[in-house]
Amino acid sequence: MTTTHSTDSGSVELSHAVFTDLLAPVFKQQDHLLTSWLLSMISASLLPSFIDTQSACDVWTTATDLFPADTGAKQLRIRHELHSLMKGNLPIKTYVAWIKNLCALLETSGVRILKEKKIEIMLPDLLPKFEPVVSSILLSTDPVSFQHLFATLVECETRQACAL
Repeated sequence: MTTTHSTDSGSVELSHAVFTDLLAPVFKQQDHLLTSWLLSMISASLLPSFIDTQSACDVWTTATDLFPADTGAKQLRIRHELHSLMKGNLPIKTYVAWIKNLCALLETSGVRILKEKKIEIMLPDLLPKFEPVVSSILLSTDPVSFQHLFATLVECETRQACAL
């Protein structure tokens, strides 16, 4: 197959192979840029799932495999996981990251979890280690932001670790 390209000085015939050879580096560069951009948009906790991706198509395929269209069953599974998540011995940063990730997964299927609901999910599992923080939040008449609660819990955990 040949392609004719007109220029001011006449026409030039390019074979498909030559044409492909000329465009391949440009395509690879654009694919690399798109792949990098897509990977930069993915939560750090999900990146291990994308370790084998080589192209934008690979990233997209992996993402669609991770987040299938069956949103009803997926929502139920993620909601169950969110409500049964236990802090246990996890550091507060890890525990909150799990909550945020599960909420983000729910959002991909169309369910928005309000920050107040995140706090409501998190507080019961923090007792007794964080009882002073939990009590002050529950007794507060002013609404507390999720970010403020997170910062307070990290500070409390740091102080407890230093006291040991």
